[in-house]
Amino acid sequence: MELKMYDGYYVYRSGVDEYPSDPQPVSLFAGKNDEAFCNLLVRADDRATLSVGENAAFSKYGMYENFRVSAVCSNPQISVSCKIVGKVPDDAGVNTSDIILNQDYIEMERYTGQQVMILTSVPAEADAGDCTVTVNVYRHIGFAPETLVQSFEMPLHVYDYTVPETKDYRFHLDLWQHNSNIARKHDVMLYSDEHFAVIESYVKSLAAVGQKAVTVIASEIPWSGQRSYKVSNYPSDLYEYNMIRVTRKNGVFEYDYSVMQRYIDLCFANGIDREIEVFGLINIWDDAQLGFGKACTEDPDAVRIRYYDADEGIYRYMDSNEQLAGYVKSLEQYFISTNQIQYVQIVADEPDNVEKYRKSLNRLKEAAPAFFYKVAINHIEFIEEFGDSISDIVPTINFVADKAEYLSKRAKTSKGRTLLYVCCGPDYPNTFLQSPAYEIEVIGYFIYKIGLDGFLRWNYTVWPENPRERLSFRAPGWKAGDTNFVYPGHNGKVLLSLRWYYLKRAIVNYELLSRAAEMDSKIADQIYDTVFVEKDPAAFKTTTRTAIGCKQPEELYAQSPENYLNARKMLLEALEGK
Repeated sequence: MELKMYDGYYVYRSGVDEYPSDPQPVSLFAGKNDEAFCNLLVRADDRATLSVGENAAFSKYGMYENFRVSAVCSNPQISVSCKIVGKVPDDAGVNTSDIILNQDYIEMERYTGQQVMILTSVPAEADAGDCTVTVNVYRHIGFAPETLVQSFEMPLHVYDYTVPETKDYRFHLDLWQHNSNIARKHDVMLYSDEHFAVIESYVKSLAAVGQKAVTVIASEIPWSGQRSYKVSNYPSDLYEYNMIRVTRKNGVFEYDYSVMQRYIDLCFANGIDREIEVFGLINIWDDAQLGFGKACTEDPDAVRIRYYDADEGIYRYMDSNEQLAGYVKSLEQYFISTNQIQYVQIVADEPDNVEKYRKSLNRLKEAAPAFFYKVAINHIEFIEEFGDSISDIVPTINFVADKAEYLSKRAKTSKGRTLLYVCCGPDYPNTFLQSPAYEIEVIGYFIYKIGLDGFLRWNYTVWPENPRERLSFRAPGWKAGDTNFVYPGHNGKVLLSLRWYYLKRAIVNYELLSRAAEMDSKIADQIYDTVFVEKDPAAFKTTTRTAIGCKQPEELYAQSPENYLNARKMLLEALEGK
């Protein structure tokens, strides 16, 4: 058999690196209230089971060997857990480690590697200094006693600095939530008590990574299901539905905000409490030729508000501007009356027509002047047209590179936020299944370098039909991993991913850098020298492997995990004792 220990940037890809080169010795470090992780690769010469728990494990195929992994820290204040990392095929069909499984053993195929994450959690009250993490691998077959196969002893240094609690992060993380998809994948009725019980697991996972925004869906299918109906080779339901229940009785509309408020309250209770982003009132994704057009022909947009007509006992859609204006005004007044209006942003996702957006914006402002507005921008003219007249703007990374000076100034002077986002593009840096683990850290450092407020991504749970078996969807336009940071568990709870942990590490690095730079302004330049090959942000304007003249990853940022480990170590050293 084969056992190898790798750093926290390692990802096992079956068939791509079946026999990777010998890794360097692994040493761990962390602050207090922090985590460090590394990865064990196990490969057996025959079929076997691999355990990370205390229970017995026999193979469903017969009597085969069992390998058990356990880990402990010499400092009893520090906990170490072993987590089996499940694989999912990428766009090329390569089984790639990503899913942190909630199970204590797994079947191993002959000669196929299995990755185990070794996660070291350092509590805030832990003593600083040096200790050791020991990982033991045992073997047995049948009813014979276990024998020790190999031990790995890794030094762990705990810095005397306490990483801030996620609720205190300065970084504004905005991962859009798609609760209708969560309901479908867990077989529960939309916004039932059972659904909210499932949602809570996802909300806690968002809070744990530093999420700051609550997603509210305020109309029917604002993205028209991401137009997934055009994907004939992998039909997937991606529709999102209104959280607000609308009834008309005796000709008068009544609005039930209880579901929406219950979700907001759940998020706020878990520390996701800086923004309420409302989708579905502007820049609806329509497709009139295929039936996904307007419910109200008077509307400059395609807002779809379904209501129950109690007098006739049927459902209808609002079909006049007067009705839509009343709906928007009622929502505004609800947020005012509940003292939540200061958190609310009405969001437009990638509008592509300036005049159409202006008309829709004016319609909303006339009906509900108290609202603030936010735009995810993938057309550069929207920065110039609306950058100073709306609250929050979120350009894609290539526009940030092109307008770095303007956006940096805006972030410093505007009352609103200026974020950066990536989605199905660019090719790099990004958070795809195929993306190197350090690329999200590149994005985090880039955000700090420009002086922006945070990061947005449209995904968290926008899974295709069977995400744990086939994650690739709409490739090559959407690369595998574009739609999610987590997976649905069979027990009604969220399953995290390696990429979730990479995202958290990137955000913690931002927090460390922002605090270290307050004490020593030179530290930022030292970090940039360690991470970036190209110091000019404009070089990130076009990042694709096929564009002529565009800079490739190795020309933009470091390609060795060692650089990113060193950068984080520099930050913790600068903050030690503070």
